[in-house]
Parts: sequence; structure tokens; C-alpha cells
Amino acid sequence: MKWNCLSVLLAGLSALALPVSAQSPQPAVADYLGNFDGVFAPVMVQHQKKWLHASGKVLLDKTSHYGYYGIVSGIQQDAYGALNRHGKVIVPFKYDAVEIKSEDKMDNPDNNYCFVTFKLNGKTGAADSSGNILLEPVYEDVDALNPRLIKFRKNGLWGWAEMKTGKVIQTPEYESVHNSYVLPGIISVTRNGLTGLARHDGSLLTPVRYHQFYSFGDKSGDLICYTLNNKSGIMDKNGKEVTPALYNRIAAGPSPALLMVEQQDKTGFINREGKTILAPQYSKAFVNASLVVVWKGDKCGVVNAAGKEVLPTVHDEIEVMDNRGNGAYAPRDTDSLTYFIVAKKAGLAGLFSAAGKPLLPVEYHFLRIVMHHQRPVVMMIKDKKAGLADLSGKILLPVSWDNIMASYGTGYTYNDDRAGADKSDFIMVSRKEKVGLYNLATGREVLPPAFTTITWKSSGLLETRDGDTSSIFTRNGERIRGPKLYGFFHPLSNDLLVETTYGDNGRLTALTDPSGKKLYENKDWEFNTYTNGSILRPAAVRRLDTTFTDGLLKITANRKDNLFIDRQGNPVTFDQYAYVGEFWNGLAIAGKDGKYGIINRKQEEVLPVIYDNITELGDKMLKLSQGERFGVAKKDGTVIIPVQYASIRQIYDTTLYEVTLNRKLGVLNGAGQTVIPTEYDEAGYSSSGKYFKLTRNGKNGLADASGKVIIPAEYEVLNTNRGYGNRTFPVLVKQGEWYFYLDQQGNPLPFKSKKEKGYND
Repeated sequence: MKWNCLSVLLAGLSALALPVSAQSPQPAVADYLGNFDGVFAPVMVQHQKKWLHASGKVLLDKTSHYGYYGIVSGIQQDAYGALNRHGKVIVPFKYDAVEIKSEDKMDNPDNNYCFVTFKLNGKTGAADSSGNILLEPVYEDVDALNPRLIKFRKNGLWGWAEMKTGKVIQTPEYESVHNSYVLPGIISVTRNGLTGLARHDGSLLTPVRYHQFYSFGDKSGDLICYTLNNKSGIMDKNGKEVTPALYNRIAAGPSPALLMVEQQDKTGFINREGKTILAPQYSKAFVNASLVVVWKGDKCGVVNAAGKEVLPTVHDEIEVMDNRGNGAYAPRDTDSLTYFIVAKKAGLAGLFSAAGKPLLPVEYHFLRIVMHHQRPVVMMIKDKKAGLADLSGKILLPVSWDNIMASYGTGYTYNDDRAGADKSDFIMVSRKEKVGLYNLATGREVLPPAFTTITWKSSGLLETRDGDTSSIFTRNGERIRGPKLYGFFHPLSNDLLVETTYGDNGRLTALTDPSGKKLYENKDWEFNTYTNGSILRPAAVRRLDTTFTDGLLKITANRKDNLFIDRQGNPVTFDQYAYVGEFWNGLAIAGKDGKYGIINRKQEEVLPVIYDNITELGDKMLKLSQGERFGVAKKDGTVIIPVQYASIRQIYDTTLYEVTLNRKLGVLNGAGQTVIPTEYDEAGYSSSGKYFKLTRNGKNGLADASGKVIIPAEYEVLNTNRGYGNRTFPVLVKQGEWYFYLDQQGNPLPFKSKKEKGYND
């Protein structure tokens, strides 16, 4: 190994005046070297514990602050300094304190910044991330004001300067300065205990005479609140007072045009120009989306977005709901939402539009908007009977049922998973613990409440059960099978059913059409409602219900595993094969004489029937085996990795495959191309670091995800960086009797040792 890097001179290490010298060609010998854990690794040089930077250029006695962008501060010989990610010292190690001021917001990069403050003899200065001095250390304090400005304090007063250049913009004259939270790009300043607003250039937007500025949630940003003498007023974004300071409180109204104001414990409404719309008269007011629920004493009403009282304050309780059934408890963007009012008097509820129009009378014991398969409906209960209405108040289901399931789509009693696109037209109803079905679109009863369960078997057929008796009905309520005691019906589609019945002669399973005509029957057919599906199917479409695929239905009977029927009930056999699995995209797994392959409908072998086993390998590939050898094929039968390896496994969820040949490991990609040749004892993949750790004959190395060798397998020890994230380098390696570090290019850092740091070191 050639050492073409920086190193330190052994002589004078007690002073440790690093960064390390670039003159010596030889590495320094350390007492021990520890593993990198992020930016630094613990090392001991001449019996002194130090921290080595990942660049190999700087040793620190102690680390202090870590900032974004790789800037870090630390201590050398009791003095603070700072260095960048490349190990360049940007603030020399001569200060009493160093802090990194930085921000890294991925969602708002315009607010990012980075600079360094340093303190000497009680005075503070600042430098940029390249080490250029922005402010000399003559200030009592220095900090970020905003992403473009630095604030500084002198003689107890604050001013500010450009963060990029250090140019002073505002000389120190304020007791405090901070970024305004009510107006973007504006600075809040304080003098003599009073507050004002200033621009970046130091000019005042408002006089310094106010007690406070605050936002009332105005999204336009055109208006803010100010306070004087414990009263509030409104100001525009240019600093002009819109109203005098008259109010105890100001808050956002139900629309951008209105504000709620409070005077003498009463709430009213003004517009954005300060004109009174409703004089303060309400004891309480709460914004609910585009409406305000207002109170006079213990009675409530509703004010709309225009400031008009649409429901008088005569109700006991009011709830505002949107057209999705959600309660509205705060201001909202109305966008596509429509709002409704549920109002109660004397324990009874009614429904009103947002304009106060009565939709359902105040006569129900319970009333609420609920979602039925993305369809909003109103559930009403009166005298323990339930019904439904639409949002216009039209009755969809009379209030005469013991129970309805408007907000549930599936369940043991009623299952409509296969009901089709118009499933929201149908709803389960119950009476006397029996269930029926109602069509909300037609307003008619489909099935009377006479069953224990109702299950949609397809978009056109339903199965009902009453105890052990089952029937099949059409979606219009016409019974086409049953009632049948025991046995079962299983629609494969709207026009085909599998029927299993039990009689004196035992079980009989048949394929029938809706008229009852038998298209196929077999007393030995062991029909199973559920199937795991072919391994040729992608997992996302591997449904569990048995049905025709590629026009064929697999029949399990007489121990035959190669029999199918088509949709007309005609037997289709594959006599060349002892086993044929379910077809998918015209292909099926087929087997004979203990061998397996893939065939198409014409019984052509797209993958020869020569393999001992075929299993899934991930979602898109198949693992092939012949004896003790393995390969990989696509699910269309294309072989991408020939059957020649002693083992094959997919590496996590990648398209990489670890293979073994002649007791050596390698890695192939999804096209069967070599990524890592089969010449290693181990080839462990790090999904976080995106690298392979290679081991051969007890020696270790590294390759990147493409297989390019970064560090050859020449080292007895190779420990990657233990830092958080995708950090891999520097790595600690051992070759012969020496430990040392290698960077991402495989070059050594300027230290070596005969000892690795132990747990107790």
C-alpha cells in the first residue's frame, strides 16, 4: 500500500498544531484507531485522545457543534475553531467559543443559510461558510435575524447586517429585533418598550409606538392586528391603520371578507375596510367553516359568510357538517365542500342548508350526515326507527326500520364487496333481527327482511341465507335458485354458477346458467370457493376467489390435475401432462414425470418441462431447479439466469440475485448480467449504503452497487462508517499488523496503528 496523502510529523505532536502537515510522506503512528461514526473517529496519538475528521486533515481534542452542510466546530488546545466538510479550517482555533448558525429546510430552500459566530475576550464576530470574515469580534452577541440578515448587539442595542457580505445596514439602536411573524420580509423592532415594524433596509414601515402586533389568521396577508393601551385595531400590510384600537379581540371570520370583533364581552362582525356589518351583540361566537355559530345566553343561531343571521338564536344546540359527514370546527377552505346545519330544540334535530333553508323538520331523535360508499346521505332516527334522506331532504328510505347500515360496506351480515360500481344504490335494512335489501335509486325493496345474511356474489347475483338454507337472487330481487337446505351456490360471474348439493346419492357439483340448465356436472368435483391463484399472476392481482381465468376453470376431481372446463361446460384436458395449473395471460405451470415447465393454451412449451421445481422469486421472477442447481426465469418463460448455480436468492427487494458457483458467491442483475463475479466467500449487500462488502480467503473489500470494486478484498478487517444515513466512508481496515483508514477513493488517511480502539479505551 502506497501512502499518497497528508500526514502529520511525529515530532511535536504534543502541541498537535493541526491541520496536519502536507510535507511528510509517511503516516503518523497512533496508539489506537477507532471506527468512524459520522464525521469523526476516536484516535489516540501520543497517549492523548483525539477526534480525527473524515478528511484526515484535522485532529480535534473535542467536537463542539455540528451544523448543516458539513460545518463542525471543535477544540484544539483549549481553543475553538471550525472546519468545513472537506476538512478545511474556516475559523482558526484561537477563539473562546464557536457556534454554527445554519438551517436546511428541504421544503423551503429559500430559508436556508449558514454562517459561523466566534467569540474572543467576551466579544463576538461572524464568518461565512468559506471562512470570510463578516463581522469582526467587537459585538456583545451575533445571531441570525432571517435567512438574509445577521443581527448584532453593541452597547445593549441591536442592529443588523447583510449575511452574504457583512455590510452593516442598521446601526445598533433597538432593544430587540426579530423576524416578524405577521408580515413576511419585515422586522419587528423594539425601543423604550414599544414595538414597530421595519424593512430590511432599515426604514420603518410603522412608527415604534405599538405594544404588539399579531396575526388573526388572515391568509391573504393583507391585514394584521396591532394593540395600543390593551385595545386592538387592524392595520394593512403597508402600515396604515384601517381601524382605531377599539376592540378587545379580533379574529378571522367565516369568510375572507369578514372579521369577528369583541367589545365589552360582546361579539360582532366588521368587513375588511373596518365597516360594522353586525354590531357586537353575541355572548359567544365560534367559526365553523364558512359559518359562525353564535350565542345569546343559552340559545344559539348561525351567521353566514356575508354576516347575515340565517338561523335565529332560538336553538339549544347546533352542529355544522360538510357534505362528507365531517363536523366543521374551524375556518376552512370551502373549495368543493357544501355545508349543512344540524339544529336541535328540546332534544329533537332537524337539517338546514347553509343559507338557513329547512331541509328536514326538527322532529328526529338523531340526525347525521354519513357516507355510504362515498355517497353522502342523511341518517334519521325517530322513535327508535331509522331511515335515510338525501342532502336535499328527499326521503330515500322511510323511517320504519330497526336498523340500517349506511356507513358500512362490508360485514358478516351484509357483504357487498362484489356488488359493482353502483353498490351505493343498495343498502341493507333490518327488522326483527332479519335483514333485507333496499334500492335507494329506485325507492323499492329488493329483498324483504327475511334473512340472516346477504352476500353479493357478483355484480348481478346475491346469495341469501336463513340459517342453513340458501338462495340465489338477481340484483332485481328475482329468486333463481333455492331455497336449498345445506349445499351452496357460488356464482363465477353473472351468467355462470357452481352448485353443490347433497342428496341420497351424496354430493353433486355442477356448472349451471341462471335458468338452471346444467352445463357440466361431476360428483367427484371438489370445488373450492377460494384459491391462492397461479404463481404466474402478479401479487397485486392475485385474487382469492375461484373463477375462470383465460376462459378456463380448473376442475379437481378423480385425482386428475389436468382437467378444465370452458364457459360452455365443455371439458378441456391436457393429456400430455399430469399437472396443469391455473392459466394466466395464456400460460400455466405444467408437469409430467416429476418435471415442470410452462405451457400455453396450445400445449406448446414456452419453458421446457424439464425442471424439478418452479417457485416464485419475488413478484416478477421464477426460481428454477434441476437437481442441486438453480436458475431464474421471467414469468413469460424467458430464462435469464441459466440453471447452473448451487444457490440463488433475491437480495432484499432489489433486482439483484446472489448466486453460488463452485462454493463461491457472486451477484447477477435482473438481466442475468454479472455484477459481482462468483469468486467471493461472502458478498453482503448494504441497502442503506448501497455497497457490497466482499470477503475472499478471509480478506475484505468493498464494491459499489454497480459492482465496481472500490476497495479490493485485501484486508483482514474492514469496518464501515457507523454514522447515520448512507455514510460508508472512511472505513477502518487492517492489513498485516497495521490498522488504517481508507477514503471513498480507496486512498489512506494519514494515520496508522497496530491497535484498534477497544470497548474500554
